[in-house]
Amino acid sequence: LQISLGANEDKCKVIPNGISIEKYTSPVRAEDDGVFRVGLVGRVTKIKDIKTFIKACALVARDNPKSEFFVLGPWEEEPEYAQECRFLTRDLGIDRQLKFPGKVDVRQWYPKLDCLVLSSVKEAQPLVLIEAMCAGVPTVATRVGGVSEILEGCGQVVNAKRPSDMAKAIGRYITEDKYRHQCIQKGIERAKKVFSLENMITNYRNLYNSHLQKAGGEA
Repeated sequence: LQISLGANEDKCKVIPNGISIEKYTSPVRAEDDGVFRVGLVGRVTKIKDIKTFIKACALVARDNPKSEFFVLGPWEEEPEYAQECRFLTRDLGIDRQLKFPGKVDVRQWYPKLDCLVLSSVKEAQPLVLIEAMCAGVPTVATRVGGVSEILEGCGQVVNAKRPSDMAKAIGRYITEDKYRHQCIQKGIERAKKVFSLENMITNYRNLYNSHLQKAGGEA
């Protein structure tokens, strides 16, 4: 964006935010009991577009009765919208399959999930996708902010507000086991290579050191 506004390309550098890879890497996955579990980690707010997620879940449940869905995040911020989401879940007939546990320790939940979905209409660099990658959870996310760059080659990106596209992407992980495992492995590798906290710190240190050296200072 800066370059498109006229900034000198030679003076522009992107340093991705990083996370502690080890913090979200789970050595033990939940046992496979034949139930496919899909989770959305985020606040129950309009900007997260939980309703599109709910509609996509209804489509997935229609073809895959042995599936469960979870909205893992606080609902107090926009209580009216949260209530609308609950009503929609009931109206679509999936209130037994889709639950709203509220705010949780996501590190305890990632090992239980078979797919993570981000349905937001606006994001910057959603760290939840990187957390899921570290935890070995394949992802489906809307084409907003830096999502495409995060999931390059290791996840599925769909247009926002398209529940049918989202459901199709989730369904691919259910029916194509080989593809799902490929995304898991590539996600783990990409998280370690691009989005580790250590890489972020090193990149910032190198950037500051290069300017200190140019100015005749000491690193």
